Amino acid sequence: MQRWAVSQAMFANAHFKKPEDEPFTADDFLGRGNRQERSIKAAQDKLAVISANAQLARIKAGTPADDEIPDWARGEYHAG
Repeated sequence: MQRWAVSQAMFANAHFKKPEDEPFTADDFLGRGNRQERSIKAAQDKLAVISANAQLARIKAGTPADDEIPDWARGEYHAG
C-alpha cells in the first residue's frame, strides 16, 4: 500500500503540482496527510523567515546594541 501511495504522490507532483504549491506526500493518499495544513504552515514559516531576515538586515556594524541583546552579549569585538 505504501509503494502505491508513493507512486501516486510522485505522479501527482510531476503532473499536477504548481511550483508554489505544497508537494503531495504518500500520506496524502493514505488518508493520514493534510496538504492544506502543511501549506498553511509553510506560508507561516516563510513569513517568519522574511521577518527574521528583515530584522537581521537592520543590524549594522558599529551601531548601538538593542535592548533585546542581553548584557553578557554586549561588548567590544577584538579580532584576534
